[in-house]
Amino acid sequence: MTREQVDARLFAYRHNVGRAAHLREEIKHTEYLCDREAHRRAELAVSTTKPPAEVPGGKKITDVTGSTAAYLADTQPTPEARTLAQNLENMQLELYKLLRDIALVDGWVKCLSEMEKQVLAWRVFDGCAWLDVAALYEKAYGQICVEKTLLRKKAQAMEKIYRAAL
Repeated sequence: MTREQVDARLFAYRHNVGRAAHLREEIKHTEYLCDREAHRRAELAVSTTKPPAEVPGGKKITDVTGSTAAYLADTQPTPEARTLAQNLENMQLELYKLLRDIALVDGWVKCLSEMEKQVLAWRVFDGCAWLDVAALYEKAYGQICVEKTLLRKKAQAMEKIYRAAL
């Protein structure tokens, strides 16, 4: 993996976490809609399906298999149900990819010291300016830290991440 790819994943981390949370909710809702649609189709088929007296070949349907086939023919998914199922599949695939990227970044961040994690989170994940990072650092650790020191801490953290990613 190149440094540019690592940088892109780091910068997209916060967005990916938020998108994954949103997708989980959307998937729950879409699963509910799919279940409701399937239940509606089944109820409709049971209440309205009467097996035809004969099939196009002129034979009578008297066996259980024929009745079941007629039932299944009337309970095929509607275009809306197929669209819901396709959307659900697409969302699940997107969530899988996001969770894979999130886990990858989490693994990289685990190799950092606590201070490096904080500086990286404030600067890269949250997008704070260096002045804000210095203020947050002072508030969190009770030490005044100049921009040059923070830049060095971030550079050290990024080097560790690059080594872990390659």
